[in-house]
Amino acid sequence: MQAMRIGATRPASQVMQDRAGDLDAVQLRGSGCVDVAQDLYPYCIVWTPIPGCTWCFPFIGHMGIGTSTGQVWEFMGFGATKAPRGGLSFGPVCRYVQLSPKAVRRGTWDDAIEATLQKVSGRPHGACVSNCHTFVADCLHEMQYGGVPCWNWLSYVLAIWLFIFGHFTTFPRTAQLMKQLSVDGIAGPICTVAVEDFWTVRKLKEAIERESGIGKEEQQLLSGRSPKT
Repeated sequence: MQAMRIGATRPASQVMQDRAGDLDAVQLRGSGCVDVAQDLYPYCIVWTPIPGCTWCFPFIGHMGIGTSTGQVWEFMGFGATKAPRGGLSFGPVCRYVQLSPKAVRRGTWDDAIEATLQKVSGRPHGACVSNCHTFVADCLHEMQYGGVPCWNWLSYVLAIWLFIFGHFTTFPRTAQLMKQLSVDGIAGPICTVAVEDFWTVRKLKEAIERESGIGKEEQQLLSGRSPKT
């Protein structure tokens, strides 16, 4: 997905006025309540897997940050943009951590995000040194969240934070974190199931039965040329 570039740097007051509609267009019916169905994550750091990368390093993924109204912003290069409808650019939000606006030590939550949007405007993606993690860390640094003065040095701590403490959204989205196994028969493809590394053959057969209707006792599984019983 091509990222939209934010315009040249302008006074913060003018930017706040121009973006007021964007930040307030998704006002919540409640006080900071997460609404997964509407993809609203107020005061949250959100996360989704990156296909391929996350399978090798489970704590690595793509993240963004939600405003007080729940609108998620992400960094894909050449400035930060509003996350697309349905989640983040790499897929729907699978995990999130909700923070407390009471822990903001400088300005307000939204002020910090706005200031960071200006800071990263036009900035290209720089792999390990300028990415979605550093963008979220810069937001927390701008607001001095929790009184920590060096969030800009702790960008990859956020990945571990989400991995350990992140809440899951819904099962269908969480299933993306599982490996996909294609099951084929003599006549062609039968089904695809999401599997975990620790599954036994019996558990795999039960999953295939749910997806295809073929009973466990009727299945003869082969991986390469080796039978699985």
